[in-house]
Parts: sequence; C-alpha cells; structure tokens
Amino acid sequence: MYLFTIFLVSMYRAPITRRNSMTDLRLNSSLNSLVLDAQNAVNVHKKLKDFKVSMAIKMERFS
Repeated sequence: MYLFTIFLVSMYRAPITRRNSMTDLRLNSSLNSLVLDAQNAVNVHKKLKDFKVSMAIKMERFS
C-alpha cells in the first residue's frame, strides 16, 4: 500500500516540476513532503518488522 502511494505521487510529481508558477511550486513541495511521509512510513514499518523478528528470536532462545 505504501509503495503504491509513493508510485502514484511520484507519477504526478514529474510533470509539475516543469512549470514555474507559484501554485505549482507549492503543490510540488506538498507532494514532495507527501512522498517523504510515505517513505518514512515504509521505513518505520520495516524497522518495526525487524524489531518484532529480533524479539521473537530472543524469546525463542529463552524458552
């Protein structure tokens, strides 16, 4: 889901950067922050998954 969001936003981001009006620049900057938010969410999700796996391994050692 996250990767699909990044894909959609990046598709819309490319044509906007070619224009120079202020609204387009503002829109581009908000889309950039949306992409960054989506990438951060993916990174947090991966770290949480890694943490769960490492905790499961530790719990398995002690049981």
